[in-house]
Amino acid sequence: MLRTLQTFAWLIIAAWLLWPAAIVAQSGLELPAVPEDRSFFQDYANVIASVEARRTIGELQRVAFEEHDTPIMVVTIASMARYGGSEYSIERFAYEWFNKWQIGKRGKDGELINRGILLLVSDGDRKARIELGADWGQGWYFGRPQCEVDLAQVRSGTSD
Repeated sequence: MLRTLQTFAWLIIAAWLLWPAAIVAQSGLELPAVPEDRSFFQDYANVIASVEARRTIGELQRVAFEEHDTPIMVVTIASMARYGGSEYSIERFAYEWFNKWQIGKRGKDGELINRGILLLVSDGDRKARIELGADWGQGWYFGRPQCEVDLAQVRSGTSD
């Protein structure tokens, strides 16, 4: 009887550990591969035309990575549907993207330090999401005001 309970416990633990991988595998999303050059800025929607804006984003990303060990990936897409995510919330879509690209930094021993940040903007869906790596912890953002982004205001320059 004890052996049966131990076997059952191990099966429960294995299922619990493999469950997130199964969800990602079944997600059906067709996300691009991680950029070869590990570029922190991917404008798939071609919405950032200004060279100065690209330079500013790049400088902020460089400082965050080099001085704070925090990679910040900025990704713009035309729509979630283009990647198979028409039925996804922006939260789930960004979560899947973050995990596929394994946004973080490798430690001295090769371990993934999951302290990355993904800013995902879906232009056609008029949605944006900031996804944080698990090492930020839940306490970091609980109790803080949420930010809603109206992409129409951002594009027209009327946002605060």
